[in-house]
Amino acid sequence: MLGYAVSFIGSSQNQTESFSDTEAFLQQQNSKCLELNPWLKKIDTNKSPMIGVLTQTMGDERLKANPGYTSYIMSAYVKFIESSGGRVVPMIWNQTEAVTKEQMSKLDGVLFPGGGGDYNDLGKFVLKEAMELNDKGHFFPVWGTCLGFERLALFTADKPETVLEKYGSIHHSLPVKFTKKPYESKMFCEMGPEAYLFEKGNFTFNAHSFSIDPKTFETDSALSKFWDVTSTSYDKVNDREFVATMEAKNYPFMATQFHPEKTTEVWAPGYEINHSWESIRLNRHFIDQFVQMARVNPSSWEPYADAQNNTIAHSKLVTGTDYLGDIYVF
Repeated sequence: MLGYAVSFIGSSQNQTESFSDTEAFLQQQNSKCLELNPWLKKIDTNKSPMIGVLTQTMGDERLKANPGYTSYIMSAYVKFIESSGGRVVPMIWNQTEAVTKEQMSKLDGVLFPGGGGDYNDLGKFVLKEAMELNDKGHFFPVWGTCLGFERLALFTADKPETVLEKYGSIHHSLPVKFTKKPYESKMFCEMGPEAYLFEKGNFTFNAHSFSIDPKTFETDSALSKFWDVTSTSYDKVNDREFVATMEAKNYPFMATQFHPEKTTEVWAPGYEINHSWESIRLNRHFIDQFVQMARVNPSSWEPYADAQNNTIAHSKLVTGTDYLGDIYVF
């Protein structure tokens, strides 16, 4: 929500700035954020948002361990969404387009998750439908995390085969470097000056073998027309920069290469996840942002009993002790 505290005020040059009139500064920041995100005035349009999450195909080991099931959703995404007041509806990777269209007529947003496996065909169709809904004036947000970030880039590129490169950051928490001022970004403007904390600490957890070079958003004309790159991170192993966050220019679509949900939902040891209170607090911004956007969608899933019957609560939950943690299987 707008109206943040000014306990820390920083800059991309790591310099501390002072403002003689904090109230005037906040008004200026709030005004800019409302200009970027006019939907902020409507976040109580829908107080019971239903959010679709795409399932991902299982690898051979998980298929053997879960006979009769072919895909999954990490419970980390479910709990993260629910912690901000959203309800989750699974979108099965091989469901028909007719089923997907019916779901999207009632859903308030869709999350493209990260992890192993894929949902390529479903993801392409969901993105196309979401764009069409927005083009018709129906506000429909989309969020991508890690694999979801990568797929959204591939689906909107001129040359998708050249977008991803084989380098990344495997299980490291990193800082970001803003490529545009946070208060000029749809994703970060609500954070105010606190956004600069992301530049000062290792708060973003990365677990990806592929990355997108920032230069690709310059050389691929479709990517540059569709997305604004808002921050990058640096892969020390490969001595290369990669895109960390992006937001669509003309749609309520946002994505992170890193995993905000891991800070509060994944506890397996040995993965360098930053569980500090500051990290938890900062990473909550991303799910709050997405669920806020879903609350602007005027759709409603009625009747209530039907909505409840379609939530993930009716799916099988398998307890796990590995990196993925608990998963819902389908």
